[in-house]
Amino acid sequence: HAGENVPPRVRSGADEGSELIRVVTCSDTHSLTRQLDPALVPEGDVFVHCGDFTTKGTSEEIAEFNEWLGMLPFGRENTLVIRGNHEAGIFSRFDPRRAGELLSNATYVDASIVVVKGITFMGVPWKRQFVAQKVLREAGGGVPEGSVATVDVLFAHEPPQGILDHGHGDETLREMANHARVTLFGHIHESAGVEMVDSRLFVNCAVANDGMSAHTITRPIVYFDIRPSSL
Repeated sequence: HAGENVPPRVRSGADEGSELIRVVTCSDTHSLTRQLDPALVPEGDVFVHCGDFTTKGTSEEIAEFNEWLGMLPFGRENTLVIRGNHEAGIFSRFDPRRAGELLSNATYVDASIVVVKGITFMGVPWKRQFVAQKVLREAGGGVPEGSVATVDVLFAHEPPQGILDHGHGDETLREMANHARVTLFGHIHESAGVEMVDSRLFVNCAVANDGMSAHTITRPIVYFDIRPSSL
């Protein structure tokens, strides 16, 4: 595991009397889950995958990923997934409208907010940040500015601008991150890591090797503990 590399407690805005929830997360597995023994995935309460679970978006790759998710102990309701750019191309067989069928072992979060075990998550699939931003603003009472948390965990495929992004982050996601206690993402493999900004946790949880062509898993799946808040 990589728990020692991730702050183990996220307390900001939390109810200290509530139970800690462990969130296990990764991104950019690129059809390499055969290299990830399910028995060695860290134990936790919620599993979040930030996209690019395939290489070419084929039906076989999608089915293989879904099968791997089914081997994990989290269960469908506690497994949250978004698509990355490798599931969004014109040749990709992944259709978000059929996500419930294609990813029967997960909950596909499409620019929406879900609550799992008392933790509020917002998922932002590839190039869905403008739709998600509108949903986030409405959830926050229509206030677009400031840094008041609207969700506990924001998870996207792209990095927010200027944070673990190798210069390729998204400005809209950076603004959205101001309204989350934790932001998870991937996409830029070589920038995988952890950063604290203004008491907020940012995790680039990409696990595949550096570069454009993924052929091996080189980084561990990480986790963090968070208490439900009274958002």
